[in-house]
Amino acid sequence: MLMLAFLAAGVGAALGLRFKVLVLLPAFIIGTMAIVVMSIIQGRGVVSAIAATVYVVIGLQVGYLLGGILGRALILHLTAHRVAWPTRHITGTQQ
Repeated sequence: MLMLAFLAAGVGAALGLRFKVLVLLPAFIIGTMAIVVMSIIQGRGVVSAIAATVYVVIGLQVGYLLGGILGRALILHLTAHRVAWPTRHITGTQQ
């Protein structure tokens, strides 16, 4: 189940880099449905399915948070160290 949590955190980080927080709701629903289906197919108990769902939801949230922080930090870093480009237009003819 730890691998499932890390996978969910990776998905959450990817979502955190690009989308707003409301994207987590469909991700929770899809993750929960996938866990329920896999638990039924594998014949696991209800407690195992609930534990896996909790791991996925927490992993998505933590990954979203870390992905959002990483994205904002990267943007701040890139804008702080921006190289100044020449402002005059070079035409190729001498004046």
